[in-house]
Amino acid sequence: MNSSSITRPTLLLDEKKCRSNIERMVKKAIDHHLKFRPHFKTHQSADIGNWIKDMGIETCTVSSVKMAEYFAGYNWKDILIAFPVNVLEGEKINELAGKLKLQILVYSAESLRLLNKKMDHSIGVKIELDVGSNRSGLRTNQHKEIDEILKTIEEGPNFHFTGFYSHPGHTYTSRSKEEVLEKYTAILEELDTLKTHYEHTPGFLITIGDTPGCTLADDFGHVNEISPGNFVFYDVMQVDIGSCTYDDIAVVMACPVVGKNKDRNELLIHGGAVHFSKEQLTDSDGTSHFGKIAIPKECGWDSCVPEAYLKSVSQEHGLVHATQEMLEKIRIGDLLYVFPAHSCLSADLMKSYLTTEEIKMDSASAFMS
Repeated sequence: MNSSSITRPTLLLDEKKCRSNIERMVKKAIDHHLKFRPHFKTHQSADIGNWIKDMGIETCTVSSVKMAEYFAGYNWKDILIAFPVNVLEGEKINELAGKLKLQILVYSAESLRLLNKKMDHSIGVKIELDVGSNRSGLRTNQHKEIDEILKTIEEGPNFHFTGFYSHPGHTYTSRSKEEVLEKYTAILEELDTLKTHYEHTPGFLITIGDTPGCTLADDFGHVNEISPGNFVFYDVMQVDIGSCTYDDIAVVMACPVVGKNKDRNELLIHGGAVHFSKEQLTDSDGTSHFGKIAIPKECGWDSCVPEAYLKSVSQEHGLVHATQEMLEKIRIGDLLYVFPAHSCLSADLMKSYLTTEEIKMDSASAFMS
C-alpha cells in the first residue's frame, strides 16, 4: 500500500486476514454444530458485517441500542443487545422491536417490569449469567431469581424467553491455552446444572461469547450458540492468551515518528491514549506495555519486533522502547506500525479504518458519539 498519504494515527486493516479469521470461526461453529451470532462491538463496521454475511451469517450481537440501530440500518434483522437492558431507552427498544427480531439481556425481574410499561412489540429476552467473571448476571444456582424472571417474562404480553447468555470475561486473564480450557471446564460444568433445571422451558438456549474460549475450546458441552467478537481482528492480548499468532492480527496502528532519543532507546510517536486507550499488558518478564511493534512490508505487515514495545502513552504521545537497529533505521517522519494491546478499544476510539487496499471504512462509533 502507499503509506505516503498517512499523516496522523491511522488504524490499518488487512482485509485478507480479517476474512480469514471470520471464515475460521464460522467453520468452528459449523464443525461443532453451533449457531453463530458474532458480536459486532469489536469492528462496529457495516462493511465488515457484509464480509460476515458473505459467509451466510444473518444474526449478530451488539453492545448498545445505538449500535443496534446502526446495524438495523444495514438490513440486519436478527439482533441481540448483549448489555443489561437500560429501561430509560425503552421507547427506542420498542421502536426497534417493531422493525426486526430483537433480543435484550436482563438479570433482574425489576428491569423487565419497568420495561413492560413501554413495550407494545414482541421482544425476545435472554437471562444473563455470571459464570466466573463477577461483572454482571446471575449465577446458575440462583434458581429463585431466574424463576422470578421467567415468571415475569410469561406475564408480559410482549416478552418471550430466548435462553441464557454469558460472556465469561475471566478467560481474558488467562495466559495459556491450558488455562483457558481449565476455566472452560468449570464453566461447562456450571452450564450442565442449568440445563438440568431449565432444559424443558420453552425457548431454552445457551449462548456464550468470548474469543479465547470460542477459539481454543473443542468441547462446548450444552452450549447451543457462540457469540465472540474480538476474533475478527485479534490483538496482542489474544497472542498472550494463546488464541492466535501475530500473523493473525488484522489491524495495526500506523503512527508518525515525531522524535528520537538514542540515550534512552526511545522513539516518540504521534499515537497516545486517545488512539490506543490505556489498556495495558504485562509480559512474563514483568515488562508493561500498550502494544507491540509490527514489521511493515509492502502490502501490510509481518510479525512483531520482540524487543520493542509501546512503553507509555499520554493523551496524544506514545513512547516506544526501540531496538538499536530501529533507532538507526527509522527517521523522524517515518511511520511506525503498532499492534494494539486491545483492538476493540482502538477500533472504537479511531472510528474508521484504512484497508491495505487503501479503502477508507467508517464504523458505527463515528455516528454514535
